[in-house]
This record gives sequence, C-alpha cells and structure tokens, in this order.
Amino acid sequence: MRITRLFIDNYKCFVGFDFKPQAIQPIFGLNGTGKSTFFEVLASLKQVVTLGHPISDHFGERVLTRWLPTRSIHIVLEIGHDDWEYRYELKIVLDGTTNYPEVRQEVLKTQHRTLFERNDDRAVLHNDMDGTSQELLVDMSRSGLSLVNPRRGTNLLVGFRSWLANLHLIALHPGLMRESSSAGEETTLNWGGSNFVSWLRHIAQKQLAAMGDLNTDLREALEGFDSLRLDSEGGRRVLRTLMRDREGHFKGIPFDFGELSDGQRVLIALYTILHGVKGRDVVLLLDEPANYLALAEIQPYLVRLRDAVGDGVAQVFVVTHNPEAINYLAPDGGVIFDRPDGGSVRILPFPEVNPDGITAAELLARGWVDG
Repeated sequence: MRITRLFIDNYKCFVGFDFKPQAIQPIFGLNGTGKSTFFEVLASLKQVVTLGHPISDHFGERVLTRWLPTRSIHIVLEIGHDDWEYRYELKIVLDGTTNYPEVRQEVLKTQHRTLFERNDDRAVLHNDMDGTSQELLVDMSRSGLSLVNPRRGTNLLVGFRSWLANLHLIALHPGLMRESSSAGEETTLNWGGSNFVSWLRHIAQKQLAAMGDLNTDLREALEGFDSLRLDSEGGRRVLRTLMRDREGHFKGIPFDFGELSDGQRVLIALYTILHGVKGRDVVLLLDEPANYLALAEIQPYLVRLRDAVGDGVAQVFVVTHNPEAINYLAPDGGVIFDRPDGGSVRILPFPEVNPDGITAAELLARGWVDG
C-alpha cells in the first residue's frame, strides 16, 4: 500500500498543495522549495497518529504559512493498493486568543465505509465488523485515532495506523553515526541514523536471512568488505566490519564501525535499510541518500533501490541534488518543486523529451526546466 495523494494547505510553503506521487518518486528542486518540508509533514502525521504526540508539538504557530491570514491547517492523505483505499483527513485550528492548536475535524474512511469521524471533542467510532457505532469524547489536543485501543471491530483503523508507522523517513548524517556499540536494540532507524548499531542489532536478531543478503550486497558495493559482526563486550554489542586484502583474500581484519570513513558508514547503512525494512507496505522517504557516496557507488545503489520497489518495498521517495542521482532517477516520473518569487510550492513535471541530448542534471543546472 502506497501514498496515492497528499493534500497540504497552510503549512509553511504549502498552500493548496495537491500531489499524486508514483511508486518511485524522485523529487528535485532548489534549496528552500519545500522538499524536506514535504517529508516533515508526513513525519508529523506519523508521530501524532501512531505515537499520540500532542498536536502542538508539530502543528503550532511556527508552521503556519506566513502570508496567509487563515489560522487552520488542512491535510488529506490517501493511500491505496490494488482495490483497497484509505482516506484520512485532518483539520487543525489555532485559537485566535491562545494560539493553541486544536483538532477540529478528523475522518478516516475506506472506499466502502467510514471508520472514524470527529468534530471538535466529539467522535464516532464505527465497528468494521458489525456496523455498530460508539460515541467517544476525545482530547482536542491529540489525534483521536491515536486514542483508539485495538479491539474487535477496529482492525481496519489499526491497519491504517500500522501502515503509517511503517513510513521510514531517513536523512543519514555520518557525523551522528560514529558510535560503534549499543546496550540494546531499537526497532526503528531514526532520521539521522544515530541509532544505527542498535537498529542493526534488532535486524540481526529478527531477520537472519536479511543479514546474509546484506553481506552479499555489501561485498559488491564496498571494496574490501567481507562481513559485519556484532561482538559482545561488557554488556554491550560492538559492530565491526571484517575486511579482505587487495587480492580479495579474507584476512579477518576487524574495524569498528566508527573507524570507517563517513562514506563507508553511510553506504553500509543505505544497503542495510533496503534489507532491514522489507515488508509489504513499507514506504521509504530518503533525503539526499547520495550524499557522501563516491560517484561509482551511486548508480549501483540506485539500481538496488529501484529493484526493491515491488519486492518488499511499496514506494520510494528520493530527494536529491546529486547530478548522478538526478540523471538516473529523472525518467522515473521525476518532479520539480518550485516556488516562484518565494511563494507557494508548485509541482513541475520533468520533461519527457530532451531533443538536444542534455542531461537531466544539466537541464536543472541551466534553469531550463520551468512552468
């Protein structure tokens, strides 16, 4: 199941923004055109709906569009797969006196029925098995969906929350990935990758086959690489990389993960993501994955990323400025985020025909792609 539509109104640079992404969705554009903000909106929805974060943590005064007088935020998320669809709608209003955001409307539907609907602090939860309904009093400072406990008749609602929890938003930063050891496991890789070792521990425990496939991929992608190893030391596990010599003979020379170069750490993490998050409804949102990679490493990774869609990954969004990545991904329905005169974001399709043979990256660099 993947995102088929996202509508955003009155959130930073998004005003009446209506996007219908593809299964592989490259996003290009100048700095400040809303690419990372697009990811931010999805991350915020994930946290308020699946983790129960207060609305004020993510949808307060600071995110309102500066040039609009209205004080309401409107988001519509539609997801689908084959003949199944969900539609989620959220309206938030900031009180004119306190500036405190409150949920005024929240609705979750499938194409067949309404599962949940609220207005202000009153909600109706519809049983998806027998069609009965239950009225609820809900906290206006939080998502009502986050407050519904799993039970008989809420399978479809819980399924939507589970899908949203399976959004993986990642912008790896090697400066945050210098730690080689961890005291425990974590089930999700965080935005910058600082908990990578703890997350890899979880994968090693739960997905043994994934670790074997990962080592195979990394032997091709990383020169001299043999395998990853987690060693026990004083109640912690230390991630080490075993390397081969220049002739490819195994020497078993261990290097702590933190001893590797920035690019090596990022490359290992990127391939681990492909193997570690596999699942039917996984959606990957990658912000600048080609950063820190050598030119020869970029295209092989993008090939594997593209192959993963439909084989354990439902959808991939890639934001990039890297010329190699732009040239490779542009034919996959690439779009350009643009803000004329610093105003609202608009979406420009990437040209399908380039009769002059100029690369996609060069077209962007010369500013020849416009509306």
